[in-house]
Amino acid sequence: MIRKIFSAGILITLGLACSAGAYSQVYPTPSKPGPIKRQPTRTKAPTIENIITSKLSIYTKNGKGTTSTSTGGEFGAQLAATATVDREFSLEWSRSSPGKAESGQLYIRAVGNPSASPGFVPFLAVNLPAQSITANIGVTMPTPTPGNYELKVIGASGSSTKVTINFTGNGGSSDVVASSSNSSLPPSTATGSVSIIGAIFSPGVGAPGAAGYKPPKVTLTLRASETTVMSTLDVEVWSQTWTNSELLTSSSSKNSPIMIFKAKVKFVGGTKINKDKQMTYPLVLRRTTKDDIDEDEGGPGFYSPADWGFAFTQTEKADFRWKVSGQSAGSAQHSPKLPWHWGAP
Repeated sequence: MIRKIFSAGILITLGLACSAGAYSQVYPTPSKPGPIKRQPTRTKAPTIENIITSKLSIYTKNGKGTTSTSTGGEFGAQLAATATVDREFSLEWSRSSPGKAESGQLYIRAVGNPSASPGFVPFLAVNLPAQSITANIGVTMPTPTPGNYELKVIGASGSSTKVTINFTGNGGSSDVVASSSNSSLPPSTATGSVSIIGAIFSPGVGAPGAAGYKPPKVTLTLRASETTVMSTLDVEVWSQTWTNSELLTSSSSKNSPIMIFKAKVKFVGGTKINKDKQMTYPLVLRRTTKDDIDEDEGGPGFYSPADWGFAFTQTEKADFRWKVSGQSAGSAQHSPKLPWHWGAP
């Protein structure tokens, strides 16, 4: 009897112990979720090329690029972002508000041509004068290869929007350039496989930045004695000796000639001239002043901002010098103010 009571007591004690254990169990309090760790996002640092600070447009007539920059009148040009163009046409580089002078380069790249360079290539210096909103850019295509191209201006503070052109491969433009005063002076000889055997010159009209301004232009005729791939084509126009009436030297001697115009074209991928073949190429000449490109005159003598005007005014026959792929290809002396042509047509 005592044994049964003892056994029952043990069972009751164990039951109470188990029951107390069950009710006294502590469950952990759920912790608050910590911040989600994400991989750091790597962003490409902005460059001048992708900071858009200005706009580029093409002057067009009936959807085709034109050298005319007049948007007034019944048949005025229109500005567009895309156009079909011949070798010569004009662009407008603009910004939203006046500011300081802006210098840059006009860049070009082929689109949809796997054999061409994939990146933008600079080929023309451009300048937006201080306090100006717009500047006109005369373009002579630096390559004879037809196709689609993109153009943009990249300056010191950013770049312009892009324009897209369908280059036909045709020479010339929608504007007719008259020439006269045929000269009997033969072109000077030059060593190398490519020579300049003719030229047609059209003088500038108006002043840079003014409405209707047209820069001077020279169209060269080239001939190759051997099949040659040409990389660059240069023209430099040098003045005669001149004097600055506002700043005379102690000896009253004239100043040395200075360069008053220049043009340089880089051919993307080079352009081939076959043996005993001729080709013509037009080049737009730019003043070597801050009014046209951001560059000062150089050379001996005392110089001031008015020197370009003195040298140009006093020059009746300038020295036109040409280079092909960096090598001299001849020269000729002619007026920088009147239209003329010599040599082969």
